[in-house]
Amino acid sequence: MTPADLEATKGLVRLVLQREREGDPDAPAGLSQLLDSVPKEALLASIRRHRLECLLHGDPFVARLIPQLASTLQALARQEAMAAMALASLTREMAALFEQAAMPMLVIKGIPLALQTTGSLTSRGRGDLDLLVDSKRLLEAVALLESAGFSRCLGQFPRQLDSVWGRYSRWAGYEFSLARQGPAGLQWIDLHWALSNVRAPLPSFELAWHCGEQLDLNGQPVRTLSRLHAFRHACAHAAKDEWMCLRNLIDIDRLADQLKGCDLRQLRHQPTVRWSGAVTHAVTA
Repeated sequence: MTPADLEATKGLVRLVLQREREGDPDAPAGLSQLLDSVPKEALLASIRRHRLECLLHGDPFVARLIPQLASTLQALARQEAMAAMALASLTREMAALFEQAAMPMLVIKGIPLALQTTGSLTSRGRGDLDLLVDSKRLLEAVALLESAGFSRCLGQFPRQLDSVWGRYSRWAGYEFSLARQGPAGLQWIDLHWALSNVRAPLPSFELAWHCGEQLDLNGQPVRTLSRLHAFRHACAHAAKDEWMCLRNLIDIDRLADQLKGCDLRQLRHQPTVRWSGAVTHAVTA
């Protein structure tokens, strides 16, 4: 990916987000020329690398700027939407499973974040299912998921989570993956007992649960992070990945729009918020 490919992709992102806020602004000066100078295969690869199919395909202005890619983006976005629907179904199933077991659990990122930022469960496309549970009930959560057909991935963690090495790994880490074979292929769950391997300044499970937001997903209550905690987590997650995915920065931008100025000012002392905010501003202006 060349700098020109990235700048063209960022220009499209900036345009779509501006149109979300302001209605129907004109394309920034120079964007058309920049897009014309970038090979369309390279631009498409950049769009896919940054997981932007769902963001870009529905904007008619984008289709006019890059007509050569309009039909391809629509087809890719349909695939992403179908994958998001499958993820929503798995999210509902797991929320019901933990509810029936009377075990508190938060769904982070994924479908709840799509609903919080856009109101549409398909707006972020595909992904794994990320669940957050109390660290003191991790073994129970694993047993519950195994009862639903999921298996832990080999080699990630000691098999005995309550052994010396298991306890150490739980202290040093914060998630591992489980998988099962579903009708459409493998289904993946990332099971978290903390939001990051650096515990502060992100909230503990207890605080995240107490402040959490409950969403309705086709009749199934799904509890997730509050908007403020989702913003803090999005900033930390983007920083951990070294801001390498524009979709993560779009999450930060949209969540920030929903917070009050006083909430944002209170976070200024947190390095990941400052760094991720600066990078996001550089992309979205």
